[in-house]
Amino acid sequence: MASSNGKRQEITLGDDFDAVVHYGGTTIRLHPGAGVDVYTAGDVDAYTNGAVRLHPANDATVGKGVITEIIGDPEIGDVMPAGHKHAGWIYMGPDGETGEVFYAAPKDESGMSCTFTFNQATRRAESIGAKVPSQSQLDKMYRNKDKGALKDTFNVTGSNSAGWYWSSRDYFNYDAWAQRFSDGFQSNYFKLNDSSLRCVR
Repeated sequence: MASSNGKRQEITLGDDFDAVVHYGGTTIRLHPGAGVDVYTAGDVDAYTNGAVRLHPANDATVGKGVITEIIGDPEIGDVMPAGHKHAGWIYMGPDGETGEVFYAAPKDESGMSCTFTFNQATRRAESIGAKVPSQSQLDKMYRNKDKGALKDTFNVTGSNSAGWYWSSRDYFNYDAWAQRFSDGFQSNYFKLNDSSLRCVR
């Protein structure tokens, strides 16, 4: 049964229909009691108590496309998709101190060597539009180091100096806080020493 209101048309089907609707560049397939498939290069708003799964469009559906947003709440360790402000970076959730959501780089920074002094780390992060993590952000990365895309990306050997990571927090004039990723131990570290760097945004 169909009804219309201006340019909007509503169609009611029986429970036994497996319907496919084509409209412009969008295709919608309705599965009785089992959900909806939507193929489109446009935006999608979903209202459901069930799961929402996003897949890149391809030539077999509506042409080449990319996911531009994650609908719903991402989980710690999820990589942000193409089109996202922090595409390729890893979702870390809210900072325990500020409550602001932050993202971790997918790997440690490397320059002339794999480690940096404190000032080198700060300059390196700024050069890529990022920051050295705060003490709480660094600890959250440690506590979630085995989740999703974070797994096996940190130096967990405990070695000096690559097994330590810089935070941005000063400790008096010549030291800053750093964290060892083999056991999570935090301590003040001489700024002229080298440590690893995992940037955040």
